[in-house]
Amino acid sequence: MTSQPLYNIPRGSILQLDGRELTVSVREESGYAVECKETGECFTLSLERVETAIRNRDCEIIKPADVEKRMALLEHTDGLEFVEQLSDKDQRIVQARLALVIAQDELRAEGVKLTQRSMNKGGTHRRLLLTRAEEIAPGHNFLGTRRGGKLASGFDVPQGRTLANYRDVYYRFEQNPVVLADRDRMKGRREPRLCEWQERFIDYVLNRWLDLRQPKLASVFKLATKVFHRSAREMAQEINFPSITTVRTRANPRAQTC
Repeated sequence: MTSQPLYNIPRGSILQLDGRELTVSVREESGYAVECKETGECFTLSLERVETAIRNRDCEIIKPADVEKRMALLEHTDGLEFVEQLSDKDQRIVQARLALVIAQDELRAEGVKLTQRSMNKGGTHRRLLLTRAEEIAPGHNFLGTRRGGKLASGFDVPQGRTLANYRDVYYRFEQNPVVLADRDRMKGRREPRLCEWQERFIDYVLNRWLDLRQPKLASVFKLATKVFHRSAREMAQEINFPSITTVRTRANPRAQTC
């Protein structure tokens, strides 16, 4: 007797499981035929394996319609999905732009007739918008207030057309703040320059991940941060390990050549 799945996982869905992205090719009697996006490996996952992972929240399902939306997002952002993948400087820019988007939403909800012209410098709603943004995210100095007799540095708020575009693109990509980053910054961002010991750490993680055929890169990464040796001089150069996002980026071409 064929067992019935508890979850509806259509063909073309992506399973994010064990640190890998697995595309569902077909539903079989014994489970799901999948293909690993990183390695091209094809295999079958049992129903029990998938459903247990879903119940334990160890598996995320991206349905085909959402896969298309995700691909559109990645194309727009040059491969970025999360704000955390941006530099600290660019994250702060995104935070400021998000505050301006939220301020527009709140004012519209209150009945304010915002237009591109009214949000321009000198426009009738410009100061109202900046004041609301300052209330939402203090510290960006949207109003350019003076401190100690000097003009304090603040966020350079663009004209109304750009402000309206921030809001449009934010909702076009389902309120993912990462799309508020400058696209030219995205294309040039990649990972920051790493010092020698950080490069060695990445090699250390990937070599063990591949040698042990360990599917959970996150587990290998976490263990490596505890056992990887650094000299005092190396720690003085840079105390932080490379992020797991950086390691995953390096893992993709490495996996394809193995």
